[in-house]
Amino acid sequence: MSTSSVQRIDTAAFEDAITKIDKVVTSFGTTKDSIVLSTDSLLSTWTGKGKDMFEKAYTSLKTELVDEEENLQTISEDLKAMKESYDEWDAATKSSFLSDC
Repeated sequence: MSTSSVQRIDTAAFEDAITKIDKVVTSFGTTKDSIVLSTDSLLSTWTGKGKDMFEKAYTSLKTELVDEEENLQTISEDLKAMKESYDEWDAATKSSFLSDC
């Protein structure tokens, strides 16, 4: 018999969390892309010191947006990996119970 400390896992909650974070990742990516497209369009028509100052700040912000999108993707991937691990554990536990019968 297994000595695992897991007593109950609601995999439906994992599925729900994965679905929601995937929607967030998609939405964030779409929003980031829209910001980049709009800002790049603005910068292509803007000249002067104001543009230079803005561009420095924007470059930093753009990097942060890309980093945050990657962080959200990592959360999604980690949740999927955890669920897969629990599913494998559950199948192995079920198999051991059935073989004990």
